[in-house]
Amino acid sequence: MVGLCAVLYPLIRTEITDIQLNDYNKEIYKAQLNEIKRDHAQGVLKDSEVKASHIEIARRLLAADRNAKNNAIPPPKKRYRILTVGISVIVIPSLTFLLYGMLGHPSLTVASETSPALKEQARLEAKYLSPQAVILILSKKLQATRLTVQEWASLVRAHINIGKFKKAVIIAEEAVKMSKNDPRLLSVFGESLYFAANKTVTPAAKTIFLTVLRKDPTEPSAQYYLALDEAANEKNNKAYLRLQALIDQTPVRASYLLLLVEAADKIASKIKAEPILSLPAKNAVSKLIQKSPAWWGMEKDSRTIAAIMEADNFRVIKYMANRIRQKLKKDSDDLKSWMQIATAYRILKEPNNELGALREASRLAPTNIEILLLYGRALRSISNNLETAESIALMRQVLVIDPENIEALFFLGRAEVAEGRLAIGKALMVKALNQIPYGTKEHSALKAQIKAFTE
Repeated sequence: MVGLCAVLYPLIRTEITDIQLNDYNKEIYKAQLNEIKRDHAQGVLKDSEVKASHIEIARRLLAADRNAKNNAIPPPKKRYRILTVGISVIVIPSLTFLLYGMLGHPSLTVASETSPALKEQARLEAKYLSPQAVILILSKKLQATRLTVQEWASLVRAHINIGKFKKAVIIAEEAVKMSKNDPRLLSVFGESLYFAANKTVTPAAKTIFLTVLRKDPTEPSAQYYLALDEAANEKNNKAYLRLQALIDQTPVRASYLLLLVEAADKIASKIKAEPILSLPAKNAVSKLIQKSPAWWGMEKDSRTIAAIMEADNFRVIKYMANRIRQKLKKDSDDLKSWMQIATAYRILKEPNNELGALREASRLAPTNIEILLLYGRALRSISNNLETAESIALMRQVLVIDPENIEALFFLGRAEVAEGRLAIGKALMVKALNQIPYGTKEHSALKAQIKAFTE
């Protein structure tokens, strides 16, 4: 059941605000079947988890189709063309930044975070379980089997969030030993020492954070706590530069982004730098941090985070977009930056700029399925959710790379039907349908739609 929930969470969480609506990037990284098949082949995902993922893909196709029908433009000829509206942008809400955040530094472009460890953490956060509930679940699991890196991190931080700092240190130390000094758990260990010492980076904690950065220079929590230590020792300029660099490498939708910005703004007031957040937003974020002491605890307040950013007129996103633009002027082949700024433009509701960024990303990574699918969705979103010649070409490109890709098969099949090639279109959609577990209501619904499109 844990595995099933873990797979389902990234795909079914409810939309909250425009920040989360049509969240292309998160959906792509969690749902693409090429990644699911790869994990399954490697034994990472169980058969039940793969089945659950297939079901959710079908659900998204159905939901998207219903949305697309609302924007359908009646065609001039042939009855079946009425059914040819393209599927709208497939939505998957969430600031699954938690998943990104807990990993520390996920790529916005290539990596697909489908590991059970991430899914388990997502499951816990999806239900907004209390720290006590997290402790109960994971402690019980620990009695029966080994915990993953992410589960250990969740267990430690749950203890931090209820004020059991010494217990958190003991658990973190055990986790580090069990994981053979995994840098993520080393960082969590240092974090537990920080809270146990009344929010002070002790010499031992500092040594741990420096060790983490030698193993992984981009690990964010180690950088964050070292910046706090520098600020505490009046090394404000150094701390501010460290936080600026960390903000620059942080995914635009990461839940912990506001945490970093809030810390940077505190230092900015001391060095006469321009703050990023407005004062009301800064105060609101500070209150969230007080409620959830542990670094990643803010994720359960994702609705509030989204509301703060929107009320602040997305100043953080505009700030990041401007810095990314400057970076791209120096290096126009930076794939990660193109994907970051595409996400920023999506949040800022600048579809043409988003499309341009995705076009550049697809130029740099012409065989990256995730990016091609994102690009295709962006094209459809500015075309009244209808297929375009370019979006169809992208789906064909995807199928050259992955002939079994469900999303590409379905979109291309509908496009073929729209052009009157019923047999070809039906064959493509049936090929997609056959990957949905037989006997499920999603399989039946898609089968009915295919019948309606092709008769």
